[in-house]
Amino acid sequence: MGSKINWIEIVRRVLACVCLAGAVVTFLTPVSALIRVVPVDFADRQKRELFADNRRLPLADYIAKETKERLVSVQGSEWQTLFEAVSATTSGQPPNASWNARLIQNRFTVDSVFFRPDEAPLNRVTGGLNDSYSFTYLALADSTPTRYLGVTYLRPFEMLDNAPPSLAYPWRPFSLWLALLGLAIYVLLPRAKHPPEALTYSRLSAVLLPDLLGFFLFGAFFALPLLVIPHASSDANLFDVERGWIFLTFFGWLFALFGIVLLAIATWYAAYEILVLADRLRVTDLFRQRECLYRDMARVSIYTIEPPRWLMVGGLLVSFFNWRALAPTLIASRAAHGIEIARKEGRPLRILMNALPGTERLLQAFRQQGVPLTPEVEALLELGEE
Repeated sequence: MGSKINWIEIVRRVLACVCLAGAVVTFLTPVSALIRVVPVDFADRQKRELFADNRRLPLADYIAKETKERLVSVQGSEWQTLFEAVSATTSGQPPNASWNARLIQNRFTVDSVFFRPDEAPLNRVTGGLNDSYSFTYLALADSTPTRYLGVTYLRPFEMLDNAPPSLAYPWRPFSLWLALLGLAIYVLLPRAKHPPEALTYSRLSAVLLPDLLGFFLFGAFFALPLLVIPHASSDANLFDVERGWIFLTFFGWLFALFGIVLLAIATWYAAYEILVLADRLRVTDLFRQRECLYRDMARVSIYTIEPPRWLMVGGLLVSFFNWRALAPTLIASRAAHGIEIARKEGRPLRILMNALPGTERLLQAFRQQGVPLTPEVEALLELGEE
């Protein structure tokens, strides 16, 4: 029974972490590029020119100067429809509700709409646009007067603050389902069922709280490079060595291991049980089941585990950048107390007493069976009896 329960507890958290990581990736990963389209009124632009020479040019010459080597002439009903829809949307009268989802997300202006690079008919002219040649003008040749659109190729660094989320993050609808799937796996998979007489750790303080903190730390630091790098670099590559982004990714995911450690601790506590039998103790943990006869016990004493200094220092460093990590750091920094059962032969058996209800029953069994107890254990037992 122990082996089956242990695997369920491991699988529960592994699958929940996979779903959480998938939810983070689908929520924060943007498309590689979008196309921003802006109606251009050259007559109005010329009036607002700072240089008088430009304002005095004939309009045709001014347009020729502004669009030199960046003008693509288009024609046909499909292009006419696009020009009209872009103009109407940026004027506050979109043809239908779907065009509202293309509007720039900027409260100070509504002068732009966004498209994917593969959307027709723009895909016929945007194939040559890239980081080095990112802007062109479109001229609708079969309109009088000629109408113009400015078309810009944008990478994530340039578009994420203004592009509609539905276009910039097309995989976000999956993130909610992945998060719900992870929650369902965590909640609905069968829990470890211990015998009623078994001593087990408190599910709230030893399992649920470490799980909650573990998932939070794992998700937050796993998301850190995905959240920062696309907004800070025109080339959103998590593993870019030349620009140094790989180091942010490495340290972010390294700190995510704090969450994994907490989840591993919760898994261990969830599977742990002690059965106080007539002639022995039967201890089941995450990986094995052990039995220890009372007659083979040499002494029972108290031991204390101080948390490693690196854990405290690392947690405080993380808390400096994210105050939410302070609570789990303080929890993890507390000393742990337990009993150590020295055996006449073999390695001693240690049992943590933190969050383990019923330890007095265990100590009474030692006394009844004549197992030698140190004065500290005797004092602890008498205190429990009082």
